[in-house]
Amino acid sequence: MFPQSAGRRSATQRNVGFTRSQHSGRVGCQGRHQAYGALAARDRIGVHISQCATARTAVERDYGSTRSRTDCREVFMRGSRIFMSLGAAAAIAAMTVPAWSAGASSSGETDGKKPTLVLVHGAFTDSSSWNHVVQELQGRGYRVLAPANPLRGLAEDSSYLSSFLKGIEGPIILVGHSYGGEVIGNAAAGEPKVKGLVYVAAIAPDIGESANDILGAFPGSVLPDATTTLPYSDHKGEVGTDLYVKPEKFREAFAGDLPAAQTDVMAAIQRPIEASSLGDSSTHAAWKEIPSWYLVASEDKAVPPDAQRFMAQRAMSQITEVSAAHAVAVSRPDAVTQVILDAIRTVRGS
Repeated sequence: MFPQSAGRRSATQRNVGFTRSQHSGRVGCQGRHQAYGALAARDRIGVHISQCATARTAVERDYGSTRSRTDCREVFMRGSRIFMSLGAAAAIAAMTVPAWSAGASSSGETDGKKPTLVLVHGAFTDSSSWNHVVQELQGRGYRVLAPANPLRGLAEDSSYLSSFLKGIEGPIILVGHSYGGEVIGNAAAGEPKVKGLVYVAAIAPDIGESANDILGAFPGSVLPDATTTLPYSDHKGEVGTDLYVKPEKFREAFAGDLPAAQTDVMAAIQRPIEASSLGDSSTHAAWKEIPSWYLVASEDKAVPPDAQRFMAQRAMSQITEVSAAHAVAVSRPDAVTQVILDAIRTVRGS
């Protein structure tokens, strides 16, 4: 279906950084060191003040001088500034934790009751495609995260998302659009915090299946004729092939129900996908173990609606169908939000 990379670089198993516990441990350790430093400074200041007071008494007794008062005041003010500075540093360090690893949501409900919603975009777009959905969900008090999908290969992208999920406390609902469906289906495997999967006009492959396999089995996608390739090389000099949607074909293939002025911008800022990603076989199919929901976009020219219905039925998903093109999260954020809310209600009621 799609061209493969001539020399695709190996999928590096990345780690997004600290888990919450690691991060909190570092922060806590730093905060304690700074706090101990502040206490030590306070003790030193106390010694200086005590010594100063003794000296002042002796001076005033012997000479009646007031100079020592000025010296003591300078010592006290200098010490106070040091103490206040160290105390502020300790307080700042104690507050430096990731926003998504807080123990409770803004509405006051704990993670055990209210899930974190993680939205994963697909090819030829970025996290901004979720903007209106994020606004709707945040307005209802939910914690929402929309990480950048690397789009460098199914194994690498899935590994990245899997490590990202490890930094989140409490239950999670994963939402994937287009190729993002493949990524969530692999990243959720073996992650007990993931309680629901929501597929939005998405690829939901079985084990050993690729996006190209599905698109090849269901005619109707205009993507093969609408895309173009561009070779790239990484910092190691390894060569790969990026896949783009041709700007003049973008609206037809991706977002036929949006104004041309809007799709022209979307075409200009699209993020390419490593071409071989669409030929990568899935190694997991989390929908076999985790409840799922599927939003079918009936006017989709990228992933044929029949393919979507097939994947949704195979996964035994709860299915919603709307009249929309492939970029349904942009054109119909209300419908996407509603499906996510349906998933939340079921997960929280279980």
